Amino acid sequence: KLTLALRRIDPDNDLWREEQVNIAVERTQRVYAAEDDAERREKTQRRINADFERHKDSDFGRKLYLIQNAIYGVDIQPIAAQIAKLRFFISLAIEQDASDDGADNYGIRALPNLETRFVAANTLIGLKPGGEFRLMDEDGATREINELNELRARHISTADRAAKLDIIDQEKQAQERLAAELDRIYADWDAGQLEAIERKIAALNKEQQAIVRKDETAKYEDRKARFEGGLADAKKIAAWKPLDQNAPAADWFDAEYMFGITGGFDVVIGNPPYVQLQRNGGELRRKYQDEGFATFTRTGDIYQLFYEKGVNLLTPGAGRLCFISSNQWMRVNSGRATREFLESQNPETLVNLGADVFDNATVNTCILTVNRAPNANAIRAADVRRKSQPFPPTEWGAIRYANGETWVALSEIEQRVKDKMEQVGTPLKDWDASIYRGVTTGYNAAFIIDSATKDALVASDPKSAEIIKPVLRGRDIQRYSAQWAGLHMIYARKGIDFTRYPAVYRHMESHRDGLERKRGANKWYELQASPSDKMHELLPKDKIVWGNLANRPKFAYAAGGTFINAPSAMLTPYDPYLLAVLNSGLADWYFKLIGVERDGGYYEYKPMFIERIPVPHASAGERAELAGLVDEILSAKASGRDTGGLEGLVDERVLGLYGLSAGERDSLGLAP
Repeated sequence: KLTLALRRIDPDNDLWREEQVNIAVERTQRVYAAEDDAERREKTQRRINADFERHKDSDFGRKLYLIQNAIYGVDIQPIAAQIAKLRFFISLAIEQDASDDGADNYGIRALPNLETRFVAANTLIGLKPGGEFRLMDEDGATREINELNELRARHISTADRAAKLDIIDQEKQAQERLAAELDRIYADWDAGQLEAIERKIAALNKEQQAIVRKDETAKYEDRKARFEGGLADAKKIAAWKPLDQNAPAADWFDAEYMFGITGGFDVVIGNPPYVQLQRNGGELRRKYQDEGFATFTRTGDIYQLFYEKGVNLLTPGAGRLCFISSNQWMRVNSGRATREFLESQNPETLVNLGADVFDNATVNTCILTVNRAPNANAIRAADVRRKSQPFPPTEWGAIRYANGETWVALSEIEQRVKDKMEQVGTPLKDWDASIYRGVTTGYNAAFIIDSATKDALVASDPKSAEIIKPVLRGRDIQRYSAQWAGLHMIYARKGIDFTRYPAVYRHMESHRDGLERKRGANKWYELQASPSDKMHELLPKDKIVWGNLANRPKFAYAAGGTFINAPSAMLTPYDPYLLAVLNSGLADWYFKLIGVERDGGYYEYKPMFIERIPVPHASAGERAELAGLVDEILSAKASGRDTGGLEGLVDERVLGLYGLSAGERDSLGLAP
C-alpha cells in the first residue's frame, strides 16, 4: 500500500530519491565523520542513484527504502522477525532482473541488514535506564551509546560478510566498554554519596552524629535502591545484541534505544495477541501488574495493554493506531479501563465485525483507529453483524461514549430506536423483581443426580427427600417453557448437618476426591457457593429462568420447587408480562446491542446485561392481554402444538408498547 501511494504521488521517484539522500546523509554523518558534507553527500547520492537508475522501470527503489527507512517491527517471537525479513526479501527480489554477465549474486541486490528494524522483544515491558539519575546522559555512557548506534547504522547497508563480522566484534567491545562505564558511574556515585554523609556529620557532636547518620543512611539506601534499579535497566541496553540473530528475545522494549525513534511513530498497526491475564494461574497478570498500565485489570486481556502501549508509541497530535482485536473490551466490565483510556485519546473509527470474518478464526473482532490528539468526543462506527449496517459501510453510524460505559456501534435509526426504548421503558433492575444466578455446586457429578439415584437415596433414608430438589440446567430451558430432564440437586447449603442425612452423606463420600478439588471456602460436602438467605427463600417459588448461552431469547416459566443450576439464572416473582417482553424480538435486539457475543453467534445472557433491558410500562389491560397470550403459549407447548403465531402476536404487542414506527420496524427487520 505504501508503494502504491508513492507511485501515485511521485511517479518519477524524484522526491522520494532526494528524501533518501537526505536521510542517508543525516544518519551516516557520524559514521563518515572524516569526510566533509559535500563529499559525503556525493558518495551517498551516487549509491542511491544507482539503485534507482538500475531499477527505474520497477518499484525497487520505493520498496527498498520503505523497508530500510520507514518500517519497524517488534514481536516477542524471534521467528516472526525472520519471517518478516524473508517476506521483504521476496518483495525486493521480484522487482529485479537477474543478469548473466558474471556479476555477484547475478546482480540481485541483497536485502539490507534489518536486525535493528525488526526486533524480538517484549513490547509491553519498558525501561527506565537510570530514571531520575539519567545514567545514559553521562558523558562516558553517551559516547559508547553513540558508538553502538554508528556501528548498527553502518551494518544496515554492509553486504560483505567479513565486514559484518568485524562490525559485530566492534559492537561487542563497545557493549563491554558501556557496561564497564556504567559500573564506574555507579561506583563514583556511591562513593560520593557516602562522602557527603560523612561531611554532613563531621562538625556534629556524637549524639547528633548518631541521629543524623541514621536519617541520612536511610535516605541513602532509598536512593541507592532506585539507582540500582535504573542501573539494571541500563545494563540491559548494554547487553542487547540485535546483530546476533541467535540471541533470545529481549525482555524489554524501547523505541529510542532499539530504533532510534524519539518522537513517536506516524502509524502503529497490529493484531495483538488475545490471552486472558488470569490464565495459567495469573502468570501474565503478575508479570504486567506493576508496569504502570492504566488499562490493566486483573480479569482483563493482554490485548488491552497493547492498545495503551500502541497509542503511547504514536506521534502526538498526528500519529494513528489501527488494531484488529477481540471486541470484548467494548462491553465487558473488565474492558472499562480500556474504554476510559481510549476516551481520553481520540478514537476515530470502529468497525465491529463479529465472528467468522476470517478463515479459521471464531473470535469476535473489531477494527479500531485512534488518533493521538485532543478528544473529539465522537467516533464513526459501523456494526456489520446487523443487516442495517452492511460492510463496507455505506453509511457510518456512531458510538456515544462517556465515563467508560459500554460502546455500541449504531446507525442513526438504531440510535433513535435505542433512545426511544430507554425513554419509554425502565431498566429491569428497577422493577419489583429479583435476579439471581443459579446455584453453583462446584462439582455437578456429585450434586446433580438422576431420578433413579434420588429414589434409591430416599428409599434408604426418607429424610433425604428434604435436601433433594428438582433442578433445571441451561440446556433444559427453551422459549417460554422448560423440559425437565428428571434430574435433581443435592441442596447442601453451608452449615448443613449431614448426620441427619446419612444416605446422602454416603453418596457424597463416594465423590470425595472430586469434591475436595472444587474452589471456595465451604466444606468439601457443601455447595461451592451457598445461596444467600434471600435467594434461599425465593428458590422454591414460581420464577422466570434462562440459560447462560443462547443465540436467541429463551426465557421460560419454572414452577415453584424447581431449582436452577448455575450458570443459568432466575427472576422472581414470576410475571407473565415480563416473560413476554423478555422473549420479544425487540428486547432481543436491544440485548444484543449491549451483550457479549461468543463463538458461533451465541450470547452470554448474564444478569448484568438482562437487568439493563428497558421494560415498557403498560396499562392493566395491556398487561393482561400479554399475560393471556403467555398462558396460551404455555398451554400450547404443553400439548405439543406450534406457538409461532402466538409468539408473533406477542412481538407485535411489545413493538406497540415501545411506540416504534413501521419504518423503524422494517429497518431493524422486526416487522411482525
